[in-house]
Amino acid sequence: MKNKKLWIGIALSGLILMVALAGLIFTQPIELYAGKRIFHGETATYSYSGEVLEHTGDVLVNVYYLRGGEKAIQAYREANTRRNYALLARKEPKLVYVQVTFARPIPAAEVSALVKETGFQVEDFLMAGRNSQGGKAWCIDGTGNLDKPFCDPNLGVMILKGWVETTERGLGRWMADERVYMIDTVAAEIMEILAQKHPDIVAGRELISPKVEEGKKVIIIGSESPFWALDW
Repeated sequence: MKNKKLWIGIALSGLILMVALAGLIFTQPIELYAGKRIFHGETATYSYSGEVLEHTGDVLVNVYYLRGGEKAIQAYREANTRRNYALLARKEPKLVYVQVTFARPIPAAEVSALVKETGFQVEDFLMAGRNSQGGKAWCIDGTGNLDKPFCDPNLGVMILKGWVETTERGLGRWMADERVYMIDTVAAEIMEILAQKHPDIVAGRELISPKVEEGKKVIIIGSESPFWALDW
């Protein structure tokens, strides 16, 4: 699963670049592009686009804020907060994929403590801070080990990706932490949208998680983070 996740991560980066360079505004729900099955859609606060990888059958989905800018981020953040409360209100604890963006760089040891307290299962994280010249510096750590980061230990954690349960101890605790700017649960909503609008894409695939069996076709969902817009 580690190798598969790494490969999918590389492919996901390529898909992000492809969409960014093309600057496309999708208007059709599903189509063929260069022999690939492309699907896309839009909600009130974000758009999503993705593709089915022809060689593996895995699915990649990217989520983008509508129009961009501070107002778009705020609208997305407010909608996300409402979604988080709705997930907690269901009283049906389940593991959800999340992306945590901190308001400022947080020492890895502090994040590690919160991770252990909430049962958070780390996938990877991004560390950021200032270099010796006072400029911004950042580093992606794919090891998932907050106790022994691969990145410069002088940097702090800004983005944390992984899985947490929809309980007060899990998701609720992260929502209540003042150091957290946003804990993004859009993956849960995207899975529901795909099930409704693209059942053929969801069929036989699961959202990637620590519980997915080796060799299983997966869906991996990535969303923007507002960390570049924050003052760190």
